[in-house]
Amino acid sequence: AGQHGTYFAWDAEETQLRIADCWASLWTDRAFGYRVRQGVAHDAAAMAVIVQRLVPAEAAGAAFTADPVTGARLVTVEACLGIGELLVSGRVTPDRWVFSRPGLETLEAHPGTKAFALFATGSGQVEEVPVPPARATAPALTEDAARDVAALALRAEELLGCPADVEWATESGRLWLLQARPITTAGAAAAAHEGGAAPTVRCPLPRRRPTAWSNVNTGEVLPDVVTPMTWSIVGRLASALILSLFGKLGVRVEPDRLTTLIGGRAYFNATLLGTAFDKMPFVGDSSVTSVFGGMEAPPEMAEVLALPPEDRDIASVSPVRVLAGLPIVAWWLLRHSPARARIFLEQERAATDDELTRIAAAHGEDAVAVVTAAQVARLLGMAESLAFAGVAMASHTRLVSLATKWFRDRGPVLVNTLLAGQGGVASADAGLALARLAADARADAGVAAALRSSPSWTAVRAALDALGTDASAGFLGAWDAFTARHGHHARGEIELAAARWAERPDDVLADVAGLLDAPESRDLIAAYRRRTDEAAEAEAAALARLRPGRRARFARAVAKARDGARVRENMKNEGVRALAATRVALLALGDAMAARSVLARRDDIFFLTWDEVAPVREGSLDARTLVVPRREQYERDRAVMPPPVVIGEWDGAPAAPRPTAGADAAPTLTGLAVASGVARGRARVIRSLQGGGRVLPGEVLVAPFTDPGWTPFFVPAAGIVVDMGGMLSHGSIIAREYGIPAVVNVVDGTSAIRTGDLIEVDGDRGVVTVLERA
Repeated sequence: AGQHGTYFAWDAEETQLRIADCWASLWTDRAFGYRVRQGVAHDAAAMAVIVQRLVPAEAAGAAFTADPVTGARLVTVEACLGIGELLVSGRVTPDRWVFSRPGLETLEAHPGTKAFALFATGSGQVEEVPVPPARATAPALTEDAARDVAALALRAEELLGCPADVEWATESGRLWLLQARPITTAGAAAAAHEGGAAPTVRCPLPRRRPTAWSNVNTGEVLPDVVTPMTWSIVGRLASALILSLFGKLGVRVEPDRLTTLIGGRAYFNATLLGTAFDKMPFVGDSSVTSVFGGMEAPPEMAEVLALPPEDRDIASVSPVRVLAGLPIVAWWLLRHSPARARIFLEQERAATDDELTRIAAAHGEDAVAVVTAAQVARLLGMAESLAFAGVAMASHTRLVSLATKWFRDRGPVLVNTLLAGQGGVASADAGLALARLAADARADAGVAAALRSSPSWTAVRAALDALGTDASAGFLGAWDAFTARHGHHARGEIELAAARWAERPDDVLADVAGLLDAPESRDLIAAYRRRTDEAAEAEAAALARLRPGRRARFARAVAKARDGARVRENMKNEGVRALAATRVALLALGDAMAARSVLARRDDIFFLTWDEVAPVREGSLDARTLVVPRREQYERDRAVMPPPVVIGEWDGAPAAPRPTAGADAAPTLTGLAVASGVARGRARVIRSLQGGGRVLPGEVLVAPFTDPGWTPFFVPAAGIVVDMGGMLSHGSIIAREYGIPAVVNVVDGTSAIRTGDLIEVDGDRGVVTVLERA
């Protein structure tokens, strides 16, 4: 279902062309990959083209007599205004009803937002028209009419002999059944309807070029294998954000092709985004550096993007629609200004606090399920709010542009200096708070001895309680304050299954204990104050060099860039707090479900999707049949590492091995200079936070990527080298805030450098030099 093309035609000549398009759709990336996954031989692929009269629909949609994902025996009806193509392609949010069976009692009713509609014109063609807001949010059908559609779907199921996926339309009060087919993704339905083999039709038309998938931009956010629960929520959020922006510009894309999982890891459709950029006025050239976060596109990716647009046309971009959408985007940008972002952040903090209170107060599985559903719904509704971070990032681009124009080669270095040590960045505050905990402990011999006495926080806390001094009580108070403010962070913190710092106090203890013996030269708090002073001095000197007419513009740009960096990081911080609250709710629900043996253990809930939770609770879906194979697949995925760019279907081969660090390895690497200064130190290469490695004071951290979970490693580091990243990556912002020389986007740092090598990090030129091999 849904693998091949459907087209409109309005005369005999057009019909012949569209029939050829249908044949050609046998060889789209989607159809080709589907056959590979299903084990269907390509030479057995057959195409019979159905030509039917277009119903000039007033409303249309789809209906399912079982849940396509879970197989739950419910009837779902979705409706949009006009012809149903906009619903099928995901361009509108349809009205949705869920009915029981038997009886067809209404269980759920959700109005959609149908901002556009397709209607047949008098000339036989199809026209897309905007829908007035009042009509867009009004149901396309009455509840009784939706129930009639559900009844029609059940009749189709009876004829098919298995759960049915139907498409329908209404015209002048008459209900039409347009097509019915088995639901091929719902449990036993896959084998419930088998027919004889049709004659093979070999298509003489060329195959569509394969799609290029990349995790260069997603690797910093979701670097590891993701659980089904996380992907069912976070993946939906990411798609909704991109679709929201593209929709405002009139760019039409296939929603199910925006993102995917390869080897259990998140990838985005670089062909689709590159095609969209390529067709946009004022953009062009595929914006490859944007798509790849500043990295040069791999050769195979460049080859795909070099194809003519018609060979990779999976994004529909009309220059007229884009230009018409620019005023909408301008208004949207104003609505997401940094000033509004601060108000929004306060509201989100309060909302998360309220949700955590509700979760803690919920008793009984049903009550926990209600608050969990509310928190997930809130999280899924945050897609538009994530735009605040994107808008804030534009201010950095503006500052770099002005600095480069007016200060030439010194511009980028000046920007890095100006943005250091500004304060108010939540994730940077976490590292400073760790440094303050270590400073408090160093100030009292008893507290320091207690921290060194055991790797277990439970034992250390008992020792501090037994100490009974003002210093020990003060330290415990500071520790509890740190946990309350920063305990939502984690290693790989976008993953809902990841345990938070508040749940793993032993890790935080190890970070603090590791800072106890740091030399004064690595005093992060003192260095932070120096960077703040240096930024003020650099700003004053820069303004003094500018003529009066430019000073105000540059000062405003500096202020906005500083504000933008805070908004970007703090917005993510609140998003992670909301994710952490969702984790708390899911674990509470997992406990309740495990207590009555619906789940084998509490964290099995992370191996369900969110949409599967309700049917599992109701008993219509057996969790064990889902969780056990998914856990096994999760472990298999953890053992492999797909390449950063995959063309078409991944064949399971790991990323091509990079040269190992040896005597003949290149002593110099280049990347993007993101935090000013020069640092020398022994390298500490840490490829994963799961390995338990530690950065010693004065060492240079070399990592494949960073997120806020890596912040404790920044605190003792003399310099930072990262394989991935750009100017506005988390690691770049934190390095600038702390004043630690940093170079990102070096690509091969973790393979060309090994732990113990003496290296120099030049955060002004973007150069990393291996001075001495370990």
